[in-house]
Amino acid sequence: MKVYLIRHSEPTYQQVTTARLTGFGRELGGLTDRGIMLAQQCAQQPLFAQVQLILSSPYTRALQTALEIVRFNDIPLKVDRY
Repeated sequence: MKVYLIRHSEPTYQQVTTARLTGFGRELGGLTDRGIMLAQQCAQQPLFAQVQLILSSPYTRALQTALEIVRFNDIPLKVDRY
């Protein structure tokens, strides 16, 4: 079995800062528009043809990144809380 690790794409914390969220509330920050575009580009990498499962953390930025990969490749997604 091969395991590939990828980091979430470019995040933004503008909305959570505006909402004055602190602590774990900061983890609700999503991706920038550029971050979404970068995740879509990443999703087109040929290695995903061999991937059987995407495992993601529940944080918004990680889920958004995984979503773009899943959309393009139709790979099952599992969300794990660690």
